[in-house]
Amino acid sequence: MEKTKRLWLGIFGAFLIATFGVAIAVYFLYAKSDYQRALEAYKQKNYVLAFDLFQKAAADGNVGAMEKIGEIYINGYGLPRNSSQAFVWFQKAAAKGNADAMVGLGLLYVYGDGVSLDYKQAFIWWQKAAALGNRDAMNNIGVAYMKGDVIPQDYMQAMIWFQKAVAKGDAPAMENIGELYSFGHGVPLNYKQAIFWYQKAATMGNSDAMNGLGWFYEHGYGVERDYQQAMKWFQKAATLGNADSMNNIGWLYAHGWGVPKNPSMALTWFQDAANSGNPNAMENIGSFYERGIGVSQNYQEAFIWLHRAALLGDADAMANVGSIYERGLGIPQDYTKAMMWYQKAAALNNAEAMTGVGSLYENGLGVSVDYQQALAWFQKAAALGNSEAMSYIGWLYYNGWGVDQDYSQAMVWYQKAAALGESEATNNIGWLYYNGQGVAQDFQQALIWYKRAAALGNSQGIYNVGWLYQNGQGISQDYQQALIWYKRAAALGHPDAMSNIGLFYQNGWGVSVDYKQAFMWYLKAASLGNAVAMYNIGMLYENGEGVTKDYNQARAWFEKAAQLGYQNAENELAKLPAQ
Repeated sequence: MEKTKRLWLGIFGAFLIATFGVAIAVYFLYAKSDYQRALEAYKQKNYVLAFDLFQKAAADGNVGAMEKIGEIYINGYGLPRNSSQAFVWFQKAAAKGNADAMVGLGLLYVYGDGVSLDYKQAFIWWQKAAALGNRDAMNNIGVAYMKGDVIPQDYMQAMIWFQKAVAKGDAPAMENIGELYSFGHGVPLNYKQAIFWYQKAATMGNSDAMNGLGWFYEHGYGVERDYQQAMKWFQKAATLGNADSMNNIGWLYAHGWGVPKNPSMALTWFQDAANSGNPNAMENIGSFYERGIGVSQNYQEAFIWLHRAALLGDADAMANVGSIYERGLGIPQDYTKAMMWYQKAAALNNAEAMTGVGSLYENGLGVSVDYQQALAWFQKAAALGNSEAMSYIGWLYYNGWGVDQDYSQAMVWYQKAAALGESEATNNIGWLYYNGQGVAQDFQQALIWYKRAAALGNSQGIYNVGWLYQNGQGISQDYQQALIWYKRAAALGHPDAMSNIGLFYQNGWGVSVDYKQAFMWYLKAASLGNAVAMYNIGMLYENGEGVTKDYNQARAWFEKAAQLGYQNAENELAKLPAQ
């Protein structure tokens, strides 16, 4: 009996174990099935179904499902983006040891997205994930060291963490090592090594590395410059949705590098990149509208695009927004806002913006004139290689503003700027030679420098060459050559050149006397505020040359010139018959 009892108990126990085992197996199979089906739906971008299945799996304790729910919320896949909910689910998964969720928490903390910005917490979570062997976390720690925003910048530590991630096959870390070699950060500058790492990452499908390879071919760094190869790599990356590459393709079309120059095609690529949130592309679109390239010139549209890029933290765009406010192009002129945007960009080490701040101080625009502040800002920009700032420093020394007047120092700074192709400084060197300021007077040297400035498109340099031909200084007097140079300057909007062309026609210098032509050119110059031209129009009316004699008209033009301080006009007013 006892034996029978034990047997039944044994059979019953076996039954219970078998039944319970099957139940457990069925339970885990069901949970796994939900999760696997969710992953399949997720891969197929059926996010509504995936979300529903992940929730079921998460309710059964599946940690991976919890992390995926966080991903869906943070990306707004199939439902409104909700970073706060993403934070909740990442926390749940991280508490159960999910390293991907820890990485997600770090990203939320670093951007202050759905949670208060906290770099320390971000770094802690990445360290926890890295300790679990998560390569994304290792790469993120490397990026944090490389950028120096989450923790103090340390390129050596960045390299260490990137190498840890690379040991686990992380392509973004390979690309980042390439970036360190590209700029010589923590390692000797080595384009060949950079290309090596970019190629490794590119073979693993990393679009940033493909873009980097395109950049090297575009500029000829470490390889022979090859725009076709650059285009090939940019297109590969663009196919993968890389917005930087889309922008770079636009850049090649804009300049006609490796492809026929095509502003419309460039604009199309810039717009594709901008639609993907690329601030550089937005800035390029703004520049196209500002200059009327590939589109009708539209300052308001330019401002819209530049402002969008500036709000995304693009320093160049911030500087351009400041410039638009300063000049009042398409928007009301506002020096205070110009200063604000220049300073924002300057805080990001933008040399053009620093120059802009200095210019506002120099000219007292929106602030009191302060030459020392101007000099300080110009010096900051010059230290970053900004040629315009160097030229401005030379101008301060030339005039003795904020510094002791020193023509020799002016020459030093003008030469620095001219060596970088700055046309205004190039022209000013000619001016110093022309006047014998800081150097022996030398008209031939003046002519050389004026022509160099002219070759750079500087309207004042072009005008000055004409002046030397007119007066036979440093070269034989030649009115016809002078007129050619004046017309070139006038085409660039130079009012003094327009006025001098009028004078040539009035006096028959190098051309037949033509008072009507003289009047036309004087009128153009006068519309740009040229007092001499206003005076000369008055003289034509007073003498009835090219126009009907009219003392009232003569008086009106002499008065305009006199208001601008032109003494000859005041003298002529006294001679006119009483009204």
